[in-house]
Parts: sequence; structure tokens; C-alpha cells
Amino acid sequence: MEEKSTPITRNIDLSATSKTRFSINNDPDRVIFLNLSDMTILTRLADLEPRLKELLQQAQDIIAKIPDEEDVKTVAKFGEALIEIDKQMRGFMDDIFQAPVSQACAPEGTMYDLFNGSFRFEYIIEALLGLYTESITKEYQALKDKSSKYTTKYSKKSSKK
Repeated sequence: MEEKSTPITRNIDLSATSKTRFSINNDPDRVIFLNLSDMTILTRLADLEPRLKELLQQAQDIIAKIPDEEDVKTVAKFGEALIEIDKQMRGFMDDIFQAPVSQACAPEGTMYDLFNGSFRFEYIIEALLGLYTESITKEYQALKDKSSKYTTKYSKKSSKK
């Protein structure tokens, strides 16, 4: 009886392409993984940011219509609409970053809460986009340095002729 040999499995290390792990406010329970090399994030942001702003306007319109009297049923109706808007905004935030950032970055409150003159969703986008900008700038510089190493070598050869 002939024994079948198990083929050798070789590993391919693509860990450099893995998402980067971040904790929010040093809280080990609030963690996100982001692909800081994602070249299409600005496309998603350009597509979804206007939709976030439309939802923000809807939330502001609802808040302006809440009556001063404390009729529980009326207030509950407005509250349900605001909760639904927040859910939609959180979905768009997660879509922009292709990660569940809304829960980690905002475990309480709403995406339209105000902080330092910005709405929460704007504050989060600005903070996270800074990470992408820094990473992509660094990677482009590495690419430029790498390519100049080769182009300089060939430039020297052609200038000697």
C-alpha cells in the first residue's frame, strides 16, 4: 500500500498589508482596525459626507420641532426619529472607514452631538483622516526614496556617456 505524502505548505507573509490596530482613549475595550493605506477612503468620504450632512439637517429640523411641553408620546416620537438618524449616520461612518468605528469612537451619545464647535461625526472623521494622511505621506516618501535610488543609479550611467 502506497502512502500519500502531505504536501508542504509554504507561508506567504502579507502582514505588512494588515490593518493597523488602534485603541480609543487608551481603553482596551474600544479598539478599531484601520487600513491606513486605503487609497479609496476619500472617494467614500466624498460620497457619504453629503449624506451625513443631510441626516444632520434632518436631526436639527426634528430638534427644532420638539415642543416645549412635556407630552411623553410626542417627545418619544421625536426621540425615535432621532435614534433612527443616529443609526444611519453610524452606518455611514462605518462605511467610510470600512470598519466599525462608530461604536468604538462613540459608545454613547449621537453622531450629531457637539464638541469644540464640531459635530461628533466631523470630529471623528478629522481625527481618523489625520492617521491616513500621515501614513500615506510616509508611504509616498518611502516610494519616492526607493525609486530615486534606482533612477539616480541610471542617471549617473547615462550622464557618463
